[in-house]
Amino acid sequence: MKNQKSENGFEQAWSALGEALPLAVRTLADLLGAQDERVRLRASMAILNRAGIPEAQPVEHIYAIAKLLGLGSSDSGKRG
Repeated sequence: MKNQKSENGFEQAWSALGEALPLAVRTLADLLGAQDERVRLRASMAILNRAGIPEAQPVEHIYAIAKLLGLGSSDSGKRG
């Protein structure tokens, strides 16, 4: 009986998190329009992080991504 209660509590917790998820996403999206640039930056980083994009990437990765997206030549902006 005790194990069933703990499983039920676990399911309730997951259910509550699932219900809160859309509000959390809307809140982060709303913060992208905040006046404080630090708030906008943190919201942007949180969204990108949850999308699987790491906070920092080597410069070479950024150039490779830009090239794949057709945003410039592979030589543009490189320091040598």
